[in-house]
Amino acid sequence: MKINLERSGGILGSVSSRVIDTDKLTKSQAIELKELLTHSEFFKLSSLKSNSANQKGAADYYTYNITVEDGEKKHSVTCSDLAMTKELRQLISSLSKVKE
Repeated sequence: MKINLERSGGILGSVSSRVIDTDKLTKSQAIELKELLTHSEFFKLSSLKSNSANQKGAADYYTYNITVEDGEKKHSVTCSDLAMTKELRQLISSLSKVKE
């Protein structure tokens, strides 16, 4: 499975991205990511948007685009710091910490 995580925004409007191939991870890392994808119901999610104009501090938030390719399944979700589920936040946090 390949997971592409792109983060944009913040104070500087920076963009960073990384591709994680679970075949190149340790077995425990790959299992953890697969469990987080399942727990977040990633393949059922649509993009999560918020009305950032009404939220204090909205100028500094990050937007995340996550694309997962698992065999013939491919799904993308876009969300921001202001609009994401707890489970998706855990997934993003784990993806950000993975060292291949």
